[in-house]
Amino acid sequence: MVADHYLVVIERSALVLQDCPEDRSALLGILDTTGRHWGHGPGRPGRSFNWLLL
Repeated sequence: MVADHYLVVIERSALVLQDCPEDRSALLGILDTTGRHWGHGPGRPGRSFNWLLL
């Protein structure tokens, strides 16, 4: 589906990879990179791709 804005919600985010803090850091880096790529990638000018960790 094509949209101008995307939002991914991760509920109970404190439990995500709670036993592997080094992997959690990598996940946050991937989420950041993905958001930046979608916001500025070819064919996607001005589209936002954001994450909400609850």
